[in-house]
Amino acid sequence: FFTSEARRYFFTLEENSQMNIGREAICIVFFLIASFSLWGQKNIELVGRLEYPFTSRLSSDEILNDIWGYVSPDGREYALVGTFNGLSIVDLEDPSNPREIHFVSGPESFWRDVKTYESYAYVCNETADGLTIVDLSGLPGRIESKEFLPAGRSTAHNLYQTDGRLYVVGFNQVRGGIIILDLESDPWNPTEIGLYDDAYVHDVYVRDNIAYAAEINDARLRILDLSDLTDIQVLGERTYAGAFTHNTWLNDAGDVCFTTDELGRAFIRSWDVSDPGNIEELDKIRASRSGGTAIPHNVHVLNDFLVSSYYGDGIQIVDASRPESLVEIGYFDTAPNKETGFVGCWGAYPFLPSGLVLATDLSNGLFVLRPTYKRASFLEGNVLDSETGRILTNATISIIGEPNSNTNSDDEGTFQTGFADEGTKTVILSHPGYLSEAFEVSVSSGAVTTQDFTLSLIPSVSEITPITNPVENVLTITAPEGNVVEWELLDTSGRRIKEGINSQNQTHITILFFYPAGTYLFHYQTTEGESGVIKLLKRTS
Repeated sequence: FFTSEARRYFFTLEENSQMNIGREAICIVFFLIASFSLWGQKNIELVGRLEYPFTSRLSSDEILNDIWGYVSPDGREYALVGTFNGLSIVDLEDPSNPREIHFVSGPESFWRDVKTYESYAYVCNETADGLTIVDLSGLPGRIESKEFLPAGRSTAHNLYQTDGRLYVVGFNQVRGGIIILDLESDPWNPTEIGLYDDAYVHDVYVRDNIAYAAEINDARLRILDLSDLTDIQVLGERTYAGAFTHNTWLNDAGDVCFTTDELGRAFIRSWDVSDPGNIEELDKIRASRSGGTAIPHNVHVLNDFLVSSYYGDGIQIVDASRPESLVEIGYFDTAPNKETGFVGCWGAYPFLPSGLVLATDLSNGLFVLRPTYKRASFLEGNVLDSETGRILTNATISIIGEPNSNTNSDDEGTFQTGFADEGTKTVILSHPGYLSEAFEVSVSSGAVTTQDFTLSLIPSVSEITPITNPVENVLTITAPEGNVVEWELLDTSGRRIKEGINSQNQTHITILFFYPAGTYLFHYQTTEGESGVIKLLKRTS
């Protein structure tokens, strides 16, 4: 039923008492070169790796699925690895040489999840046999396991455990909501104490009797009050464009929830959940390795860092200490030759006391990683008209060499961005009708640099002038004869109000100007290559 010896190895050095120092040096250098060249990485170091063999029963190379960690009472760390045909228990006593010491067979399933309570592991799958309960108290020696059917439900998609309760989600009856099991009374024989089945739940995070449910089929984050398990209440929910809400996790303070959408080009999003009845999006971020095309899978939070499995982009670490300004500070690409689709990194586990991060790649095995957590450097401010001091909305802020930090000013002319590394940044600002400007700004790790920027209007060409300015209800502009003029009228946010082309035989451009009082921009270009912007003032509506 299980093995007591490791059956799968990778990246281990053969023990040989005759090995000379030169050969050891060569092997060590090879390992270091391979770890830095094969796997794209930033602020995450490869410590060890365990490869799993393919099986002829699979039509693809999807061998592994989710991952969790376990620490025995003596402080020894283990990886609990979900595989296509069971649970692999890996000894991390030497993290550079992870060794499988037990294997608990189970139904063949592409989906397998595992969580722990005290010295017990609970494993679900989407094929059959309900939960597998594994007694880990005898590690690294003998273990025991058994199958458990919660009220006859034979499959489930995911698990979450906190405060002695196991939350079983995506089960195979009715809608597949949440079964709540009591583990505290008898971890070997759980008892059902609650049920939420108003909707299918793909994943869930629970804290202080509040559940943050990823209701993927309904494209929403839903918040539930579990304080009375006989009468579970919906506190609030949020749907949004592009939603395929796959996974949720709460920040340390408990006022921000992070979600993933399991789609290509989707985001990890931060939500203000301090008022469950009014859930507001704060920010969203994509992984950088694939240019945002990879699929986000599962997000976890550790000390306000997001540690996420990101399929083709591997592991991603984000500084979420300012959830309104998420910044990627690290990554490790477990599948360097794959970017799009359901390939690469399935699971990540960042909660071991040693600080190691465990990651499962569908076809490349178990990775033992050592991250360097560092706070991002932040920049924020306003973009203004240099003459009037008016705010400029939708100005483009581009950072040389930092494409992931590019952003735009919002409706109040404010912008905020951040960087993985501190130092001097070159900031390029642009806005329709204004001269682009370059600025240099110094930013520091863990600090917010506040700086306002101003832009000047593009100078006008003298041959094209308004007859009257301020403008009343009709705007007349002179144009050079024999020269075609393309023009557009913009408001100060850069929104196009009107546009047109003046023919060669027209010497005037006439525009009915029944617009509200305010400042407007007349942007033009001639066939002779002349271009410019005229600032217009409308005093009365």
